[in-house]
Amino acid sequence: MGPDLSDEELLAAFQQGDAGAFERLLRRHRGPLYTFLLRMLGDAHKAEDLAQETFLRIVRGAAAWQERARFTTWMYTIARNLCADAARRERVRGAESLDEQAAGKDGEEGRPLVDEVPGDGAAPDRGAESLRLRPVLLRARSSCCASRRACRSGRSPRCWA
Repeated sequence: MGPDLSDEELLAAFQQGDAGAFERLLRRHRGPLYTFLLRMLGDAHKAEDLAQETFLRIVRGAAAWQERARFTTWMYTIARNLCADAARRERVRGAESLDEQAAGKDGEEGRPLVDEVPGDGAAPDRGAESLRLRPVLLRARSSCCASRRACRSGRSPRCWA
C-alpha cells in the first residue's frame, strides 16, 4: 500500500480487512482531531476521551460508510455530534450539590449550600420578633377607643375633613 493513499482509499482498505489502513488513518488524524476537540471543549481529558470515542465510532461504522463525502467530513461530524452530546449531559449534571460546603471567610469551611438557600417564609429571627411584637400591638390596638380606630381606618366622617 503506497504512502500517498487518500483517506477514502485507506477507509476502503480497512473495510476489506486491512487493519494497517486504519492505523494510518489514526496516525494521520489523531492530532488534528484532538486539537479540534480541545478547542470545542476546553478540557484536555474530555478532548482525549472524545477523540477515542470518535475513532471507535469510525471503526463501528466503517462497514456502512459509503464515499458520499470525504472521510474528514464524516470524522469531524462524528466528533462535533459527540461534543454536542457531552454539552447536553454537562448541562443536566451542571447543578451543584446542596450538600457541598459554601466558601467560608478567610479559608474557613463554610456552611452547606442548602443553608444558604432562602426559604419562602420569613427568616427565623424575623418570625421570632413578630411573635414577640404581635401581643404588644394587639393590646395597643384594643386600648384605642373605638372612635380613634374608626378614624384611622377612614370609616368615621369626622376624620375625612
